[in-house]
Amino acid sequence: MKQNLAKAAGVYAAGAIIFSALILSAYLAEVALGMTERGLPETAVKLGLMLAVGSYLVKRKALHEKRGNWQYVLLGLLPAAALLILRIATGFHVKNVFDVIGIFTTAASEELYYRAFGTYIFSKCGQINCGRLALMAAIFALAHLVNAVLDPVGALVTVSIALALGTLLQIVYLKTNSLAAVILLHFAVNMLG
Repeated sequence: MKQNLAKAAGVYAAGAIIFSALILSAYLAEVALGMTERGLPETAVKLGLMLAVGSYLVKRKALHEKRGNWQYVLLGLLPAAALLILRIATGFHVKNVFDVIGIFTTAASEELYYRAFGTYIFSKCGQINCGRLALMAAIFALAHLVNAVLDPVGALVTVSIALALGTLLQIVYLKTNSLAAVILLHFAVNMLG
């Protein structure tokens, strides 16, 4: 069992490194192209990652979004909508369509990988327990070290917030079995800045 857990952790961590490296390379391409706003290359990479991870999970019948789970979707949708309205009301200006789409694709791609894929991989080793939940949250948090490129000083704060958010979102995903709910909750948090 421990060997399977070590293998699962290795696969999950390697995927997180690849995931982060692809996002970082897209960001660096934007900088090299002189783009002042994060946009198309990064969003395209995230959409590609969503397609790849989503296809893998669908093929293995690992996505279990239940019909009639709308109360859980509302759990994520209400704060996301409220924060979007608040941001617009307080001067959040959409410079291009990729502002909001970029924030959403970040949430969706990360939740597909870190919650759905992570739960699938670790559940192959047995039930998700506190230790596995903590490991998944830690890998999610460490993947956010890529943000040190953007803000070296704030990287520690970002990783700390990501650890707490990763733990919360994993618990919500395990309790509700709703990928939509955690995507929308993640989107709401990302709308905060």
